[in-house]
Amino acid sequence: MRVITTTVVFLLLFAGLCFYTIQVVPIHIESSIQSDIEQQFSRHNLSTISINVDGRDVTLAGQVDKQDKIDQAITLATNRSGVRVLMTKIVVTADNAAVTNNK
Repeated sequence: MRVITTTVVFLLLFAGLCFYTIQVVPIHIESSIQSDIEQQFSRHNLSTISINVDGRDVTLAGQVDKQDKIDQAITLATNRSGVRVLMTKIVVTADNAAVTNNK
């Protein structure tokens, strides 16, 4: 009887750990990726670009005045470990013309 009780307790603890891992760890990864990229963008004066993280997929959106800033944002975001997919919806605005860059 004691072996059965110990086994049941172990299985319940294991189930709880699995639930915690499935529910909490992805949220931590998302917030970690988001804050790391936000810090990098702040350091490089890219605050006009918004960052959306869904799991390990990152979407960048916003407006910049030069293509170089898009390239820099892409480099910074892809250099962050844990990013699986990067989508850009950043618009270059100059001389009243807008060009959309989707990579």
